[in-house]
Amino acid sequence: KPARVMASETALLRQLLGGALSGENELRQQAEAGLRQLRQTPQALVLGLLQLVADPATPEPERHLAVMLLRNALVKKSDAVWEELPAETKDVVKVALLNAVAAERARPVNKALCECVADLGSKIWEKGEWPELLPFLFNQSRSPECVTRCSMYNIFADLAIYFGGAALKPYHGPMAEVLSRGLVDSDLRTRVEALNAASAFLQVLEQAQDAVNFHPMLPLMLETLSVCLSSKEQQRGAQRVLELFVELAEMAPSFFAPSLAQLVQAMTTIAAPNLQLSDDYRRLALEVLTTLAEVIPAATKKQPQFVGTVIPLVISWLLEIDNDITEWQNFEDPVTTSNATVAEEVLDRLCTALGGKVVVPVLFGHIPSLLGNQADWRHRRAGLMAISLSADGCQFVLKKHITELLSSVLPAVQDEHPGVRWAACACIGQLCIQFGSAIQEAHGTAIIAALLRCSQDPCARVQVRWATSIINFVESGKDDITKQCLSQIVMHTVPLLQSTNVHVLEAIIPMLSTLANASSLAFTQYYDTFVPFLKGVLSNAKDKAYRTLRGLAMECLSMIGVAVGRERFAADARGVMEEMLQTQVVEADDPQISYLESAFGRFAECLGAEFAPFLPIVMPSALARAGANADVSFNDAGESGKEGEEGWNVYSYGEKELGVHTSLLEEKAAACHILLVYAAELRDTFINYVDATSRVFASNLTFYFHEGVRFEASSSPPFMLNCVKKYLKKNPTADPNMMTTLWHFLFAALADAAPREPEVAMLTAQLKSFIQCMELFGRPSLQEQHVVKMVQVLRNLLTDWQDRKKARVTAAAAGSTSTLGDMALPNSGDDEECKEKLSEQEAAEEELLVHVRA
Repeated sequence: KPARVMASETALLRQLLGGALSGENELRQQAEAGLRQLRQTPQALVLGLLQLVADPATPEPERHLAVMLLRNALVKKSDAVWEELPAETKDVVKVALLNAVAAERARPVNKALCECVADLGSKIWEKGEWPELLPFLFNQSRSPECVTRCSMYNIFADLAIYFGGAALKPYHGPMAEVLSRGLVDSDLRTRVEALNAASAFLQVLEQAQDAVNFHPMLPLMLETLSVCLSSKEQQRGAQRVLELFVELAEMAPSFFAPSLAQLVQAMTTIAAPNLQLSDDYRRLALEVLTTLAEVIPAATKKQPQFVGTVIPLVISWLLEIDNDITEWQNFEDPVTTSNATVAEEVLDRLCTALGGKVVVPVLFGHIPSLLGNQADWRHRRAGLMAISLSADGCQFVLKKHITELLSSVLPAVQDEHPGVRWAACACIGQLCIQFGSAIQEAHGTAIIAALLRCSQDPCARVQVRWATSIINFVESGKDDITKQCLSQIVMHTVPLLQSTNVHVLEAIIPMLSTLANASSLAFTQYYDTFVPFLKGVLSNAKDKAYRTLRGLAMECLSMIGVAVGRERFAADARGVMEEMLQTQVVEADDPQISYLESAFGRFAECLGAEFAPFLPIVMPSALARAGANADVSFNDAGESGKEGEEGWNVYSYGEKELGVHTSLLEEKAAACHILLVYAAELRDTFINYVDATSRVFASNLTFYFHEGVRFEASSSPPFMLNCVKKYLKKNPTADPNMMTTLWHFLFAALADAAPREPEVAMLTAQLKSFIQCMELFGRPSLQEQHVVKMVQVLRNLLTDWQDRKKARVTAAAAGSTSTLGDMALPNSGDDEECKEKLSEQEAAEEELLVHVRA
């Protein structure tokens, strides 16, 4: 029993707990201050809290708060007191905690006690200071009380995460027995907690053979899932179990290997449409299958029924789309994601993971019947989407069948249903992306003829998709072919400028930007057709609803300016820039911000030194955005608040979540590029900003959140030096040491960043900068200490290069798909694709070696 503290102290503590839970601010603040004061006597505080927890007369809310305060006092806070407690008190605490968790029946209090025991165990068990812990857990897992049994499995799960596989390896046999017993428990909640504990143990096993003791549990786990799915009282339990299967598929896929067929059958049954199960359950089951294909592609391809079962299942999901397309035609965002949309992502992932040799025979065995179904437009749409989605992952197989693919796709632009016409247009665009100039050269005329039919489609959605597919066609091919088609595209575009649908205009304007960029001076003949229209948008579209449209107009005008050249654009340039400078930006997420900065960068490219007067206006914002820190959050799982938030990606790491503000990173990369454009185009007139810009780029050399940011930073030194060199040439009385000082600063930044750079392409860019800077200097540019440092950097680069080469050869011989440094061996299993990707990797390494030699 806990050592007794004075009754008066216990009464005070009970009073403070009650006050801390009070709804009155003043009373609550006084109680919190009193509790902080009690931390000055840690032994009395800990023992008093334990006494209140063990006292059944203590109300549940106060017991719950007492446990949380006890946990914080013992281990959680930076000022935790465990190490300050006498040895005899520590023994009392350990015994009292175990007794409390075994006796507590209120689930919230019990859960808090489990967390307290696990946290303390993580701190002292491996040191041998709590040998009674695991025997107690094993014994209490047989308790007649289901709450207690659940508690034991909760603690098992937490300890597995804390300790990892090595520390618990001697207990694998007993753990397998305890977990198996829990998976057949008479109480379904206990079975779910046992499955959670099993998942935690399996995820921390260090070697595949360690899972042998646990393999017999898979049928029991599947049976638990089946019971949960059929139980109305365990709906949340069913979802949790499926989520655990997803985690296992990602983190411990080897566990499923001996019984993969059984797992595939169970998950395909759940994901099928005929059981009337919740879409949440079905999607999780499909995610299990997809994750397995991505993580262990070799095993799933060897499983005879995997592809033959999963691909038809996904096709059936493609058909799960609403027959009423009114909201879709009106550009209304769906309230929920359809199963068809989920299936599109899944099919893309499966094709990428498994490769064309395996997927194409099965997938294209179903496509003809889908396309030939005249009774239901959803089948025809599904067939077109299947072709589109397979084009990436199955590219190396499908490239031999482009003619047959187009013969199936192109006629569909004349389908009677707009959903099918949209899918045909999207499919053409995707095929252009994947097969580039090859498809243009062989079938460009037929593709353009088919796409132009869509420009005047009565459905605005199809018109929008047409413009996007034209962009795909132009960006993926050769500019000469674009110029040949330019007049036809323009002729079909002009009528759409009169559209009152903002979605159509937001699609047409980027298409014009792409055409101008590809056709260059050839676009001059259409200058007077489009520039007045764009200037009108810039002047008139000032309502908040048109911010994106206005930003796109800025982008397009600047791209046309670059395309047609300074002389043709000069008459409009100043007026356009002055109109842009009047843009009212009052919200941080205003889309016009990025368009403004990018457009000004192109204006600088077009106008050169004539743009210099605008630098004081545009540089503060560009420097601020280029120098922005990464916006990240690291929280307990489910507490980041960023899941699903636009512009954020959330990554799970065990019980933690890392949230990354990805849209901010893209803005930072764009700002870095714009600064580089200013320096490259303005040269000596950029001199006042060289120092600040160089410091921003130097700090970004080690910005590991975004490769684009590091690439711009790695490429920047010669541009900075060139600005100073041009300035000194025009200003002979200026300080001649400016260039030397800058070069030594840039050299130190590059030399410091190179040994830590994980990407081969970035290392190549940095070496290229070294070479260009030394060439720009034109005389001995390095002092002795710089030469020593450079030799050290090059020696390290060569050593790393040799290590990567050996690792690639070893992994290729073993058929490994593991990541080697920054080089990931292809895992699709298609020999031709593997060879091509491996060749690309080796070419990147060879380019690095060339620059090392230079």
